[in-house]
Amino acid sequence: MNSNTEKSQSGRGTFVVRIEHCDRQTWQGEVLWADERKREKFRSALELLSLMNEAINSAAMEEDDKERKYG
Repeated sequence: MNSNTEKSQSGRGTFVVRIEHCDRQTWQGEVLWADERKREKFRSALELLSLMNEAINSAAMEEDDKERKYG
């Protein structure tokens, strides 16, 4: 198992997705990143996935920084 997979399973990836509309064959709505209590609106399913990916990657980077700093 690679380190990215391990980090995503550390509880950093809990999202609540609220679909408000389905327009032009895609979703629009709001996503809540429950672990950080951050909300973002999205205009497409691709944008939703991108927001979730950015959240997971930023959490993994923060974790790596802490590990380097505190050992």
